[in-house]
Amino acid sequence: MRWFLYLLFLLSPLRSLNSAPSLSSALRDLGHEKELAISLEEQKKEAFNSEGLANDTIFPLQVIGQSVRGVPLWVLEIADNPGAVEPEPSFKYVGNMHGDEPLGRGLLLYLAEWLCSNYLKDSLATDIVQKVHLHLLPSMNPDGFAEKKRENANGVDLNRDFPDQFFSHNNDESKRQPETQAIMRWTRDYHFVASASLHEGAIVANYPWDGTPDLSTKYFKSPDDDSFRYLASIYSQYHTNMSKSSEFKDGITNGAAWYPLYGGMQDWNYIHGHCLDLTLELCGQKWPPANQILPIWEDNKTSMLKLVASLVKSGLHGKVESALGHQPLPATIKIKGINHSIIASAKAGDYHRILAPGKIYDVTASMPGYKIQTRQVKLSNDRPGMLNFVLEPEIDINELATSNAQARTSENQKYSAIGSRPLSRDIWTLTEQFWAPLPFTRFFPEPSLAEKNNRAGSLASKNSESTNLAHKDVQQPLQKSINEKKDFMEGSNFDQAKGNNLENTRPLMMKGTSNDQIGMDQTLSDEGNLISEVVVHHLRLSSFCFMIVVTSLLLFAALKGRSRFRLRLLRPFAKLPTKA
Repeated sequence: MRWFLYLLFLLSPLRSLNSAPSLSSALRDLGHEKELAISLEEQKKEAFNSEGLANDTIFPLQVIGQSVRGVPLWVLEIADNPGAVEPEPSFKYVGNMHGDEPLGRGLLLYLAEWLCSNYLKDSLATDIVQKVHLHLLPSMNPDGFAEKKRENANGVDLNRDFPDQFFSHNNDESKRQPETQAIMRWTRDYHFVASASLHEGAIVANYPWDGTPDLSTKYFKSPDDDSFRYLASIYSQYHTNMSKSSEFKDGITNGAAWYPLYGGMQDWNYIHGHCLDLTLELCGQKWPPANQILPIWEDNKTSMLKLVASLVKSGLHGKVESALGHQPLPATIKIKGINHSIIASAKAGDYHRILAPGKIYDVTASMPGYKIQTRQVKLSNDRPGMLNFVLEPEIDINELATSNAQARTSENQKYSAIGSRPLSRDIWTLTEQFWAPLPFTRFFPEPSLAEKNNRAGSLASKNSESTNLAHKDVQQPLQKSINEKKDFMEGSNFDQAKGNNLENTRPLMMKGTSNDQIGMDQTLSDEGNLISEVVVHHLRLSSFCFMIVVTSLLLFAALKGRSRFRLRLLRPFAKLPTKA
């Protein structure tokens, strides 16, 4: 790992601090992105094969797409279990969106090096690596960087190329630039909770909305305006100079209040990716001198770390599960008063909602086929909130148990009228349908009417007791399961609550079978003779059928071989003399 990080250090703009007069010449030494990627991959493989690092790697590289000229867009993921699906929030940093703003390339390499070097040594670095999946894209526009221009190789400003909520000219995603399409696929695949892009030209943290419906320059709030202001304030207050800005109050600004733009990545992330995205302007001038890079990194280091850590140190987190089986549910999470929802992950059922602390929120979890559930939570200023949901199916379990018990009672009464409760559900039905038309059924008489009435009365009383017992047997475990779910939803230990609920839920799911068996045992305890009659009855029918089949086969064989049999009988007399 050390060799790989050392290579990142050498290839970053830092290596020319004392020799190059400007950042442009330092970054130009990076050469082609393909050559850089090859070097990084070779060094990564060497780190993988070295002793002690094979199981401790936290920096895999991946390609999320290509530029217009086919240059790979490399992403560095930093996590203790990269690539795995875990109930943890994901964050992404995007640098060099504009080719003439290369500062983000160096800062993201600095960030990667610092996290890897301080993992298990610094508490903030350890929290980020172990509790967040952090993705770093140093260069979104490698073609523009190579030509030192704002646009990509097709002359398109990538921060005007995303689909927009107010104008439809970018709605056809197939016509978007390859770099734009790569970002959209990446965002949708990884379920990012928050993100930020790094720019130059000012020192401010910018948040949505970026545009207005009437093209005017004014403050235009998004539904999550408080949450965005909270995130932007985190970055600004930990930055050395941003919060002291004389141009922007507290060092933050609404995008449309600064200047409106359309087709931006920031608004698209929020609308289509359910991701709260900031635009961070980190330097007053583009391509700053190389001797300013280290001070700029020091100014932004704490802010960049605190922004990522805010995903697990604040906000609302939890899981959504089904009451039956406790499988995770991709439920919709809505906050009262905020017209913007998020979706829990389908694989783990976890959700992570960024909210301003110190307030009370009404949170609703909904899922088709399940009852909507709303709960209230108060977020403190110094720790995150935890709120789990266990959604009940729309079909009430009590009603289902009663319905099943009534159905069994009706079925018992139906079959008691013909003299006995059947061994299987359709045994008497099939017997009536198949044998009734045949004339020989008269040889197997049914019980008399008096016997039927006596047996029907006895079965009705037994079935009533069985129904009451079944309903009671379902009700008691259900109430116990509900009480334990309350403890689970109050934030108790997830694994323990899950185990307890699952232990009580599984018997509940089997109550239909167990109660039916109880009723069967009680009924059959007084019906031994009736069952014997049914068995004997069907044995007789089966024997009679077998006799008919055997007799038919014998007759058929005899008729078919009659002529041949005659010849065999006459063969001994063939040589007898005949009369002249």
